[in-house]
Amino acid sequence: MAVRSGGTIVTENEVDVAIIGAGAAGIAAGRRLMAARPDLSLVVLEASARIGGRARTEHFGAGLGALDVGCGWLHGARTNAWTAIARQLGLTIDDTRAPWDEGGRKLETNADARPAIRALEAFFERISSHEGEDAALSNLLPADGRWNEYVHAVGGFITGAGLDRSSVVDLQRYEPGPGPDWRVREGYGTVVSAYGGPLSIELQ
Repeated sequence: MAVRSGGTIVTENEVDVAIIGAGAAGIAAGRRLMAARPDLSLVVLEASARIGGRARTEHFGAGLGALDVGCGWLHGARTNAWTAIARQLGLTIDDTRAPWDEGGRKLETNADARPAIRALEAFFERISSHEGEDAALSNLLPADGRWNEYVHAVGGFITGAGLDRSSVVDLQRYEPGPGPDWRVREGYGTVVSAYGGPLSIELQ
């Protein structure tokens, strides 16, 4: 295991709290606990070699910009906690209007695209009506469905991960809140990684 943020290699008996996963939720939990209980020692354990989980940003050098290859939008940005965090870190919020509505209307007027839209709508209806134990979103796709690849592409764009790695129950519970969708110019992954700076994080 490697240690980031200047921490010390620990054993299971040397910390008060171990948080599993250095994605957005794990980082936020660690920062909140650190603020509320500074008397506790804690470590964040991450199974991969990087911080961020579904938030991952590729950087192309000075002046060449950044590209989010995982989740990339601050949905419900006015009330999204990560908007305030990004600003606190000195990062740049891009409040350019998202193209969803215009793009959606253009697609709906295309007769050739209507079967794909219906397939996507049916997929989200199955999510809404799902009951019982949790499952991967990919389990709700019809076998050999003609538009499965399209649904995979849209679903992955929404969740920031493949449908086989995304939870039905999590998406049912997802409520972004009111407000527009904005981006962080330096990248969503940059926000999550920078926010984890004060934490002791053990990477694989």
